[in-house]
Amino acid sequence: MSFLKVFNQPLPFILQDIITNCWGSAGPGNIQFCLFNAVHAPLPMDTAATYNAIECAFPGYARQIVASAAWGAPFLSLDTALSLGPPVQFVRGIGVQAPSNVYGYYVLQEGGNIIWAQAFDTPVPIVNPGDTVLFAPQFSFLSQH
Repeated sequence: MSFLKVFNQPLPFILQDIITNCWGSAGPGNIQFCLFNAVHAPLPMDTAATYNAIECAFPGYARQIVASAAWGAPFLSLDTALSLGPPVQFVRGIGVQAPSNVYGYYVLQEGGNIIWAQAFDTPVPIVNPGDTVLFAPQFSFLSQH
């Protein structure tokens, strides 16, 4: 049996459906961006518990909530539909804690299920009050053929 081929033209519509109907617990909703502070390469069998166990806890840390509606309209780039999210920023507050590194982020649905995780190319040090982790998330849907 051969592989299913999804053609490029409907890819943005499929991605929009994922953003609109799948990320919230029952339709459009919010997703949570969270940081992790251990070396970990995301694996397909990972669960939310995998990342919650290594979630950051530096002073001032809080999960960042992003509404599904805040994502940009999906567009097609070659064989991939892309959608860009608003910038997500975490700032270390004032408090006593040993310096740490942030190794990546993970994203949860409203119900707490994991959607995806991504390790950063290089760790981001969080040492002093005001140190920041800032990134622009991107979600893509690829047709492989």
